[in-house]
Parts: sequence; structure tokens; C-alpha cells
Amino acid sequence: MSAAVLTDEEVVARIRLGETELYQLLAERHKRRFYGIVRRILQNPSDVEDVLQQAHLRALQHFGQFEGRSNILASLTRVVVNEAYTYLRRRRLPAVGLG
Repeated sequence: MSAAVLTDEEVVARIRLGETELYQLLAERHKRRFYGIVRRILQNPSDVEDVLQQAHLRALQHFGQFEGRSNILASLTRVVVNEAYTYLRRRRLPAVGLG
């Protein structure tokens, strides 16, 4: 069976069993949604891809903490939103020099 026909829930189950390469399938399926969300938050298209990449990395690193109480799309959306706001906060903070 092709991975493309798996539901999000089936993909999540397989990722949790160690098939982490399937995360890319989730990212691709919901790419337009995630891009639109980050684009609206940042209002700077040149930063969107970097933030999305960081969000996906963070989501994959913490995938084991996903308990399935909400659907995976809601959880991934929350990670994407949080990463976008974290990016904005970091840009607004002045750099602290050591010296």
C-alpha cells in the first residue's frame, strides 16, 4: 500500500513506530495551510520558509509527546503558530553583547 493513501492518523501511528520519514507526507499534505498561517503572522514572505522548516523540525523532535488527545493537524498547527511567534519575539529582542 502506498503511503499516499494513508490517513493522517495512520501516518502518525507509523511515525510513532519509527517511520519518521513519513513526517514529510504530513508536511506536504498541509503545506498550504501552514504556509498561509505563518505568512499572515510574519507578514514577510522571505522568512516563512525558514520558520516552517524550524517548526517541522521541532514537531518531529517532539513527536513522541503527541498523545492523540487532539487531531494531528491541530497539534501541528499549534507548533507552526508557536514557532512563528517565537521568531517574532526573537527579532524584537535586542542582541546582548558579551564583553
